[in-house]
Amino acid sequence: MRTLLIGAILAVGLSLGACGDDGASGEDADTNVVAADSISEPDGDLDSDGDLDSDRDGDRDSDGDSDGDGDGDGDGDADASPPFAPSEGFRVVGTTLVDANGYPFVIRGVNNPHIWWYDDSMLALDDIAAAGANAVRVVWETRGQIAALEEALENVALNGMVPILELHDVTGSADPEALDALVDWWTDRDLVDLLAFLRRKVLVNIANEWGDHTVSAEAWRDAYASAIARMRAAGIPHTLVIDAPAWGQGLDPILTYGASLLAGDPEHNLLFDLHMYGLWNGDGRPAEALAAAADAGLPLLVGEFGYDYNEGLNNLACRLDAPGLMAAAAERGVGWLAWSWHGNNAENAWLDLSTDWSVDNLTPWGALVVDGEHGLRATARPASIFAPTR
Repeated sequence: MRTLLIGAILAVGLSLGACGDDGASGEDADTNVVAADSISEPDGDLDSDGDLDSDRDGDRDSDGDSDGDGDGDGDGDADASPPFAPSEGFRVVGTTLVDANGYPFVIRGVNNPHIWWYDDSMLALDDIAAAGANAVRVVWETRGQIAALEEALENVALNGMVPILELHDVTGSADPEALDALVDWWTDRDLVDLLAFLRRKVLVNIANEWGDHTVSAEAWRDAYASAIARMRAAGIPHTLVIDAPAWGQGLDPILTYGASLLAGDPEHNLLFDLHMYGLWNGDGRPAEALAAAADAGLPLLVGEFGYDYNEGLNNLACRLDAPGLMAAAAERGVGWLAWSWHGNNAENAWLDLSTDWSVDNLTPWGALVVDGEHGLRATARPASIFAPTR
């Protein structure tokens, strides 16, 4: 059993970068020092089994099943056996993300700005879970304390959601050395140990939106080939989430070189991440992107997206057909993570899902993501790792 020692973090807000500037304001961000008591078992129930109750399913009802079908996969259908072999953690099989129990997992969640608003983001996890999310993209930076990061990742998992850890330091950079610097952080022994401890639960998003509009497809490929090789050599076998260039919105480099990156990865365990804002305006374009990735046999996640706000008169020129994207993702089993729960600065406040961190006070954008026809409550299913009955 690993002792979780919760340290302190000074969370100072910086500008977020979906297309460069969708983030928390430095003037408004949480600057409080965060501290918490140490706990001896990461599930918080003090029984050393890693779940929240006595039956090891993590759903708090002692029946060993999160959805009542007896199989523990959260889909409501009784399955005699998992379709894939169990493994030590998440992995990609073809275009399918598979959890450690061997069940497909379709990401449905939100981005949460832990590094800028630590206290509020931590408290919001209960609300995000109540909204139906099965995953949280944990926004982080290399300046954050490892103990605080561990607390954040564990609390995401305690709420039955998969943590997807991403680094925001080099958003929009065109410098390969900046990406290398992030890999230095990932391959630090303390981080490698933390990721090993969370092997079954966590996905690793190497860098948010590395690569601006000037980065060529070949430069993007080469930079990530180097990053992937270094991380594998350091002992990180996890699913690596690879953001597209062009501030996350460039699909063509993924289509052109995604297969070669997968082939060159010793683990063959990559999930490509496309962000959708103004470059994806137009009827049917999100569905076309998902179809193109599927036709190429490439695993895809839409790790950030916005919506048609103010007829495109916004800082990201975004008129994205979000309902169309969500419908296409539901049809194809593609994961998505909406930007973002709360804490955006003034020019990006239209992207807040909640007005005050609470699930009870959703914005119209939040209502679409949570309660829309293809929203969280309608389509999200928990990973079977939070309801293991085998």
